Amino acid sequence: MAQSSLPACLGTDVTRWTACFGTESTAGHTYIGEFKDGMSHGKGMMDIFASGFNGDKYVGEYKDGLRNGQGTYTFASGSKYVGEY
Repeated sequence: MAQSSLPACLGTDVTRWTACFGTESTAGHTYIGEFKDGMSHGKGMMDIFASGFNGDKYVGEYKDGLRNGQGTYTFASGSKYVGEY
């Protein structure tokens, strides 16, 4: 995934990240991309390793923390969905 033109997110309080590029990891996923108001917003990539989704990946656009716009969802099996969210 290409880097963003936004500056790096600063600090450890994700809820304060806005108009920046960073990485957030939780118990079920890792998101690398752009943030606005503490949520994934803009271009980003999410690796999903929560139970039942082990190895799935989404690369594309986000809005207010949700997949939105064009993106590619690759399932752990290798099959893909490319299109609009």
